[in-house]
Amino acid sequence: MDSKLSPPAGHLTHFGASQNSSLKSVSTGELFSELISRTSSDVKATTEEEGYLAHQLCGNLRRFSDVHLNRHSITNLKNVCSAFLRPNINHRLPIKDSTWVELGCGSVNPWSFSFLLLALGAKRAIPIDLDPVGDPGQACRTLAEMVKTLLVDPALIIGADLTGVSQQDILNNLHGFGLKELSDGSMSGIVESRLDYRIESVYALTVPRESADVVVSNAFFEHVPDVNRAVESIARITKPGGYGVHIIDTIDHWFYGDPDSGPLDFLKVDPAEPLVNGCNRVRPKEFPAIFEKHGFEVLHASYGNVVPLTEDERRTFAPRWSSMPLEDLASTLINIVVRLK
Repeated sequence: MDSKLSPPAGHLTHFGASQNSSLKSVSTGELFSELISRTSSDVKATTEEEGYLAHQLCGNLRRFSDVHLNRHSITNLKNVCSAFLRPNINHRLPIKDSTWVELGCGSVNPWSFSFLLLALGAKRAIPIDLDPVGDPGQACRTLAEMVKTLLVDPALIIGADLTGVSQQDILNNLHGFGLKELSDGSMSGIVESRLDYRIESVYALTVPRESADVVVSNAFFEHVPDVNRAVESIARITKPGGYGVHIIDTIDHWFYGDPDSGPLDFLKVDPAEPLVNGCNRVRPKEFPAIFEKHGFEVLHASYGNVVPLTEDERRTFAPRWSSMPLEDLASTLINIVVRLK
């Protein structure tokens, strides 16, 4: 036997990935779906090559999926944290021993931001949405991964200027939570008295009156048919002197998925319709007055995501919006910080 064809005893084989030209036409999503279907059972790698390449793939996928669009990612949590906690620097929103309510947290990964608040010292967090948790096991495992990141490098999530909590503080703040159970994907690791996911409407909140120190929402208010009624309900559960931080995306949401839709096309529809394409069409600069009407003081309001708009385009809008100033229509995003008087 030719020795050149067989490595000597003790020689380590190195495996490398190579592209398969026959798979070039297959989308990345289709490849991922196929991999998930092949690896989702109890089947394990049967060769050294499979084991090594699978390990390499896990590392690549972790980097590949760490994007804002992935609601289980560290990047998504970092961006949400920055949006909600950045006002903490200027307005000193309370975290230590406080109660936070998150409206419209989403059922994909509803616990993460609330769990982060508890790790930073909050007493209680109440995330709220209309649907049950889609995949509780995955959502629990995400919490365990978050703790690992917080213990190794908290700045990856909360930024360097907000770090002031030690590793021991984090562990103390999460006392009672079962990190092993969470890592195993079990909801038994959650202390429900502190992390209390509720499925309910903003109009019928079961949070006790004047009990929330801070109420936050992200891309929630644009989907509420009756904004006045929603703000009234939020004012009821907020403590006097309590805060709200709300990020509201008022663009026509069909614009995100339909290349033929314009960002303000829904303003051409009968204004009597409460929701068009899932949105209420309240414009960003109308929100401060609504909050003030229900007893809130507006501490900060910034506007963004300006879309190009001409006089001719405005004339195509329904009467309610065709008479608004162009500058009030062009901004489609508002970040508002309020305090209940």
